[in-house]
Amino acid sequence: MTRRHRRTLARLAAAALFTLTACTPSTTASITPTPVATSASPTPSPTPTYGPNQTAAIAVVTGYYAWWNAARKNPRVDAKFKELATYWDLHAKAYGESIGDVSGLASLGYHQAGDMVVAQMIPTSVENASMIAITVCLDRTGTSLVNAAGTTVDPRDRQTGATIPSSQVFTRRVYYLETKPSTSGAWVITDLSGGSTAC
Repeated sequence: MTRRHRRTLARLAAAALFTLTACTPSTTASITPTPVATSASPTPSPTPTYGPNQTAAIAVVTGYYAWWNAARKNPRVDAKFKELATYWDLHAKAYGESIGDVSGLASLGYHQAGDMVVAQMIPTSVENASMIAITVCLDRTGTSLVNAAGTTVDPRDRQTGATIPSSQVFTRRVYYLETKPSTSGAWVITDLSGGSTAC
């Protein structure tokens, strides 16, 4: 075999090898992106549903705290004691305490700056047509007492008139209210206790 024939055979072999390489399917597996499993978004806590008596009790307690907050902010003008009967049983012992608190501020020339906030309100878990108790967490962190000159003052004990040290002034306290339907059928507050423990 001549040198020329060997060169020709080598060229043919190279061409055949190139053709085989170009036409042979790749054995490398194609990479398909795997979908990432995303965790489900957190499920919000279900909004509690209440019966009509629980709803009425919550409404009257909400109304009372709104009245008390407004009355303390401007006790000489916005006390509107007649409105208190909308929320309270007139014969309830604590009814007079609410009036005394606001009247005491007015007599001293004080008023509340800032707002009291009902941080939590939980009615008894059982719907009841005769009585619903409600636990309230009242937050007064953002409030202070201001005198007629606009100066912040220390609060005073309503019964003794003594100044209450700021370390003893509550900011968030638990209260327990009892509500019942009145003779007209409207729900009213009949008792209030607590205020001695934090929430």
